[in-house]
Amino acid sequence: MDGETEKIIGTSLVFHSLTEGSRNYGNAQKVSVPAKKLSLKAGKRVKISASVRSKGKKVKRHAPKIRYVVSNASVATVSSGGRLRAKKVGNCRIYAVAQNGVYVSFLCKVYK
Repeated sequence: MDGETEKIIGTSLVFHSLTEGSRNYGNAQKVSVPAKKLSLKAGKRVKISASVRSKGKKVKRHAPKIRYVVSNASVATVSSGGRLRAKKVGNCRIYAVAQNGVYVSFLCKVYK
């Protein structure tokens, strides 16, 4: 807060997790991506194909199946559908997060 004005400087992801007592639904156990490193030329785009696995029970969805977070948005951005766009030269980490907080991350290098 700055005097009378309020300014939001960041937000957190909302997580949803079920207890073990549910007979029909479970939680995500693992999030996977095809590669742990990605190199892209500045200006190029690529689709990230992340997947969520659960153990036995199906996952009841209250939030998007997978959400994407970028450590440095000036280097690259990711849409809610998983489309990655390289913006400028540098490195950043991309996180694919399931609704209960299980995640996988990988390095994205953007070159000229």
